[in-house]
Amino acid sequence: MANANPKEKPFKLTDSRGPYLFVAKSALKSWRMKFEFESREKLPTFGSYPELTLKDARNKRDEARMAEGEAPTDLRAFAERLERLESGLMDLDS
Repeated sequence: MANANPKEKPFKLTDSRGPYLFVAKSALKSWRMKFEFESREKLPTFGSYPELTLKDARNKRDEARMAEGEAPTDLRAFAERLERLESGLMDLDS
């Protein structure tokens, strides 16, 4: 992934079952995942590479899949909410 140099057109480096690294012409690299929710295509961004590692992107993919009936369009907010739940700073009704 570190060797994924920008090209004339943006491109994707795929990972198993969902997340992929999007490499823009500007050399910006970000983790994304395409999915459908209520018959509409969603394309949330998990975060930028290298700040967000492949392992982190896979964890966020798994968190998104565990969110039953919820569209994880903003996975950063979803992950923050999950962390607050786990730390006891938030109850399930929030």
